[in-house]
Amino acid sequence: MRTVIRAVVARLNTAIQGRIAQARREPDRGSHAVEYAIGIAAGAGVIIGLYASYKSGVAGVVQGWVLK
Repeated sequence: MRTVIRAVVARLNTAIQGRIAQARREPDRGSHAVEYAIGIAAGAGVIIGLYASYKSGVAGVVQGWVLK
């Protein structure tokens, strides 16, 4: 049983070291996807915030500004 656990740990260690080496060779890979994901999440956060503010009664205040 211990040899199986050691083999699994060794295999995981090798896989992790390989991924780290690959990330060091190509540090910029995937950065655009992360930027897009952050932008989409920020936009969704703004929309949810606006919806929550309108549902909490701010809609009357904003309509007062627009209609005056």
